[in-house]
Amino acid sequence: MTEPKDDKSLESAQLRHLLEALEESGSMPPPGLKARILERVRQDSHSDFTVVRAGEGGWLTIAPGVTAKILNDDGRVRTWLARMERGAVVAAHHHPLDEECLVLKGTLRSGSTHVGEGDYQLARAGSWHDELTTDTGCLLFLRSASAA
Repeated sequence: MTEPKDDKSLESAQLRHLLEALEESGSMPPPGLKARILERVRQDSHSDFTVVRAGEGGWLTIAPGVTAKILNDDGRVRTWLARMERGAVVAAHHHPLDEECLVLKGTLRSGSTHVGEGDYQLARAGSWHDELTTDTGCLLFLRSASAA
């Protein structure tokens, strides 16, 4: 047997062993358990891809009226969504790495810069953002330094 490549491979191997043990013991697992285990093994076999469904994951409050949903974080770079309610404010802040921002819905203002749906902004490493505000509320896709 080969060594697992990562934690997901280990989980897949453990799920396979569990399924084999259940079959060998003759025990009857709860209805649907075998199908769920096989589906999980199938999903884990595609570990080069990560899919985060719209309804999956939780939104974390990062400031009053501002929530974030982390899509991926490798300890250096974080990919995430941010929602700002109408009138919400994010304090001025520094960017240790480049930050990319794509406005998916609504509008966002940073100082005299206004961005709207479909607009992209790149804040270079070492730059400072003025306070961020929104009159309409907004949904942003961001790629930035990890907070870890």
